[in-house]
Amino acid sequence: MNIDGKYDVKLVVMGQFQDGSIVINTQPDGSLSGTLATMGNTADYTDGTWDGKNFFMKVAVKGATLKVNGTIDEEGNIEGKAKRGVLTVALKGKKVS
Repeated sequence: MNIDGKYDVKLVVMGQFQDGSIVINTQPDGSLSGTLATMGNTADYTDGTWDGKNFFMKVAVKGATLKVNGTIDEEGNIEGKAKRGVLTVALKGKKVS
């Protein structure tokens, strides 16, 4: 399954929806690279992995590390969680390109 592309996502932060996007590029070694953009910030992520259904990435945002994990299905639906310290937010979206 090809997961490369841009995903428009919504994050639920303190009961409010925030628009964002995740760009995913698979690398020859199986790792992921790309960006996460939300709440006016865009950052490259590191430690990106993909096992055929589940993804994981770390993003440094304003001096803190955001850990993002979840699933991508064959229709391009993405769903997961982003965790920063004790704060965990849900994310859900769809591949757009």
